[in-house]
Amino acid sequence: LLNILIKTANETLDKTPEYLKVLKQAGVVDAGGKGLNCIIQGFYDAVVGKEAADHELEAHMASQSIGSAQSAQSSFNTEDIKFSYCTEFIVRGGKESNMPLKEKIQTLGDSMVFVEDDDLIKIHVHTNDPGIALQSALEYGELLNIKIENMKEQHSTILDENHPGMGETEVEQEPKPFGFISVAMGGGIAEIFRDLGIDYVIEGGQTMNPSTEDIVKAIDSVSGDAIFILPNNSNIILAAQQAQQIVDRPVYVVPSKSIPQGISAMLAFDPSVDAVENHKEMVGAVSEVKTVQITYSVRDTLFDDKEIKKDDILGVAEGEITAVGRDLHEVTISSLSEVIDDDAEIMTIYYGEDVEKEQAEALAKELEAKYEDLEVEVYSGGQPLYYYICSIE
Repeated sequence: LLNILIKTANETLDKTPEYLKVLKQAGVVDAGGKGLNCIIQGFYDAVVGKEAADHELEAHMASQSIGSAQSAQSSFNTEDIKFSYCTEFIVRGGKESNMPLKEKIQTLGDSMVFVEDDDLIKIHVHTNDPGIALQSALEYGELLNIKIENMKEQHSTILDENHPGMGETEVEQEPKPFGFISVAMGGGIAEIFRDLGIDYVIEGGQTMNPSTEDIVKAIDSVSGDAIFILPNNSNIILAAQQAQQIVDRPVYVVPSKSIPQGISAMLAFDPSVDAVENHKEMVGAVSEVKTVQITYSVRDTLFDDKEIKKDDILGVAEGEITAVGRDLHEVTISSLSEVIDDDAEIMTIYYGEDVEKEQAEALAKELEAKYEDLEVEVYSGGQPLYYYICSIE
C-alpha cells in the first residue's frame, strides 16, 4: 500500500506546476507536497526496517542547526563597543525645524535613530556623553521616557545569562513587564534590533527559517510578563503563531514581513502602556513602512512575464519583482522609484555583506539629489543574499 502511495504521490508532485501558475513560473514543485512525500517515505522505511545512512543523519543534524537561536550579543566583544551608553528619550514639543538637534546628536556618537511624529521626537544614540544629548534636547521641548544603559555592563550580564560559565557568576534575569524576540540575518541588523530593545535574536532569513521549536526556546530564554515576537518574514509568521499557542504565558506576534517593518514596529513601542495597546500600535506601524529588497536569482525562470536568468539582480518592492537586470545600481534605482512618492520623507538603507560602505553612501547621495525632500540614512546590515534592504517612510 505504501509503495503504491509513494509512486502516485511522486507522480502528482511532478504535476503540481501545472496546477499552480506561480510554481510553473519559478520552475519548482510544491514544497508542501514534497514534504508530505518525505513523510510517507519515512513511514515506508520504518515499516520495512530501513535505517537512515550515517550521511543522511549528519545532513539532518546540520539542517537542524541552521535556524538555531542564539543571543545577538554572543557575536561581539565589549572591546568593540566604542560608545558605552545606549541613550534613548522622547522630546515633546519640538520646533519648526528640528534638523539642528539631529545634527548635534549625530556628532555625539553612532547608531542614531531620530524619528519625528507630530509633536514628538524619538531619539536613540550610542554616546559617551549622554548628558550633552539630553541638555541639547531640552532646548527643543520636554523630555520623556529617558533610558540610559551602560552597554559594556549590559553585554557582560547577558552573556552570563545565556552562556553560564563564561563570566565569574551566573546572573539571574530580573522580572520585567515586556520581552522581545526578533528574527534577523546579518550581524549589523542583529545589533540594530538589540539597540532598539530586542532581548533575543534568532538567526534566520529567506533560506534559514527557524522552526516553531526554535521560537519556543527563545521565548523560554527571555524574561518578561508579555513577550513580543517580530518574525520579519512572511514565511516565519505561522511558526511564531504556533509557538504562541504552545507556551503558557502571553505572547504577541507582530506580523512583520521584512526587517524594516520589524524596526518600525519596535520604534512604535511605548513602555508606558500595556501589552494589548502596544501590540495594536506596533501592528499599525508595520503598515506604514514600504520595503524594497535587492537580491539575485538562483535559477533561470519566467515570472510575471519577466524572463529571469540565473544571477540576475532582482529588485523586489513590497513583495513584487519590479526590476531585473545585471547592473546592481540600475536595478536598485529602478525599484526604489516604484515606491518613492511625494509623501516619502525618510529612507533607510541597510547594505549587505557583498556591498562596500562607500558604494552604499554613494547611492544615498544620488537619491538625496534626485529627491530633494527625501532624507537618506545608511547602516551596515551585514546580511547575506540581499545587497540592499531599504525602508521608505
